[in-house]
Amino acid sequence: PGENILEDGRIQIQQGEREYFLNGLATESTYEAVLEFGFGIDAARYTIGNIILEMIPDPLDTRDKYKQPFSQNSIWNTPIGGEARYVPAGFGPARAAAIDNDYWIVTQVTDPNDVLLNDEEEWLTHRCSGNDSTGVWTYVPYDLIVPDVNPPSTPNNSAAFLQPDDKTLIQCNALARCEAGGPVYGVPVWRDRVPFPNESIYGDGITGGHGGSLLSSIGGSIRRGELVSTEPIRHVLKVDIPCSTYAYPDSGGFRWPARKSDDCWEPSCEATSYHGTNPAVRMGALLAIPDPLPPWITPDSLYTHIGRKLFEALRSYGAYVADNSGWDCYYFCAEYGVHAEAEAYYGHSINTMLDTPYRQDVNRLFQWLHVVDNNIPESIGGPGDRIARQIVELVEEGQGDSSWVSPDRPRLSITKATADRITFMIQITEPCKGDLKVYGVDGRVAATIFTGRFASGQTDVAWDLRAHGHKIASGVYFAMLRTNRGTSTRRFIAVR
Repeated sequence: PGENILEDGRIQIQQGEREYFLNGLATESTYEAVLEFGFGIDAARYTIGNIILEMIPDPLDTRDKYKQPFSQNSIWNTPIGGEARYVPAGFGPARAAAIDNDYWIVTQVTDPNDVLLNDEEEWLTHRCSGNDSTGVWTYVPYDLIVPDVNPPSTPNNSAAFLQPDDKTLIQCNALARCEAGGPVYGVPVWRDRVPFPNESIYGDGITGGHGGSLLSSIGGSIRRGELVSTEPIRHVLKVDIPCSTYAYPDSGGFRWPARKSDDCWEPSCEATSYHGTNPAVRMGALLAIPDPLPPWITPDSLYTHIGRKLFEALRSYGAYVADNSGWDCYYFCAEYGVHAEAEAYYGHSINTMLDTPYRQDVNRLFQWLHVVDNNIPESIGGPGDRIARQIVELVEEGQGDSSWVSPDRPRLSITKATADRITFMIQITEPCKGDLKVYGVDGRVAATIFTGRFASGQTDVAWDLRAHGHKIASGVYFAMLRTNRGTSTRRFIAVR
């Protein structure tokens, strides 16, 4: 820790009982260097000439299951495919932009275990009433309060209760609890009063409490800290659209991964309240900004930091239509608290009907959206190589600690580096298919070094630091080795 002059060779750093290493190569010019960063140092700084480098953990090498749940290949964690087929959604400007609050509630075994009550006839006018038991039980923190509705405002209030086993999710819609320790009201995830199986935080996480689609209550939600962070959002989003205007009524008004629309469960159902004319736009549609960008999509025209952050997420990961906004408004689904956090940080409202720069940005984003029309269970996000880097898998054996490493997991290291070439060493226990790619800090693919079959044992792969015929720009990069037996990542910096 502290400042260190980095010369040729390897620096060993002791931090508690753990050791970390930094491999480096000094060049004739102090402005050129290629470095391999080890894992796990939070505030170590190094100097090459007058260049100061800071070692930070790779945010995609680990993840917090509470912040980004579900499996690596869940619909909520899979980037858009390079062969996605984009169909213009045809959205026009809306009168308002807003946040649809999702509730994420982590429970303890000491919390009361309550049954959800529900009066389905009254949930649009008042929710904290009725004594009809749903038969669905969940642990609920004693001090949890979720206000009743105040018509015409009737928020969805989708909720996910993580049970004390740190794994099981109980989800519902229309959550309400008007006083601490009082009755808890909500519409469970069920059909014909038969509950769907509960989701696991380690599973695919598709089903949940969004009543218009039965999509997850927490998958795809913008989480606290994400809008105010300097890091990009690295997961799929959820949105609500004016379905009466844009959603197509045929095929029940929905498509995979949605299980239903507002009015219908069956694809043969015709009695929907939707009047859209685009067959691709239905409940459950995966929306995204196309890659590569058409010339008429100009991200530089976005006014706000939030708008630019949402643009990158929509381009790399997309957003599922999870609910009907019910009026001329576009909603992003977000964890309760994101709205207040973002408004306090940026000083402007993100729930607004005013002609503000933020609302103009949201309207631009929706007008740029296309439907990924070949998003199916066999090719989530569309076929082809992912256009952004995928997060690591959650490991249940480590109680959510994704830094656990299987002895069979492939290993990637950097053995030699010059100003013009870097050599990777790949160690694999058994022959397998996979690829070696380089990603920028924005999570997008900078270069594909190798795709094919890896032999067992040790393989050296050299790369000339070129992508698409040109030298890569200065900056931080991540080399990721990905196989069906796991992934391994190395961070390096190119300074030119």
